[in-house]
Amino acid sequence: MSVLMSYCKSSRAEQQSVTMGPYTVTLLADGIYNIKDGNDSNPCGIHIDENGQMKGMNNCSDMYLILGRNKALLIDLSNSAQRITWDTTATVSLQTIVDEHIGKRDLIITVTHTHMAIIQVCSRLLKKILKQASGFRVRNSAA
Repeated sequence: MSVLMSYCKSSRAEQQSVTMGPYTVTLLADGIYNIKDGNDSNPCGIHIDENGQMKGMNNCSDMYLILGRNKALLIDLSNSAQRITWDTTATVSLQTIVDEHIGKRDLIITVTHTHMAIIQVCSRLLKKILKQASGFRVRNSAA
């Protein structure tokens, strides 16, 4: 991951961000995107009011989408719709972001760690993919 971040910081690609639902998608380099589950209405990190008091926090997560010629790699998944209670479009928004970026590429999803929120998002994405695809294969390469 640090190699990816070093490459992106040194890349000449102009960083551009767009939001969809609870997510902010930032182009880091050609074909490399960072997706955070935070936006202008609920930014990542601690929220401080005008009196300097903590009024909330968004413990957002990072996902990375890397586009190859024929395949796309999605690294990690969001905090899930159950934990993103401030935006009801979380699941649909993430599916749309991924669909719009990968086009006809095969999607590989990998996670760097597991907990219930990641498993729930992965389950939703797989259900949607399996409904839309004919002849789709699921390969479990978990160690």
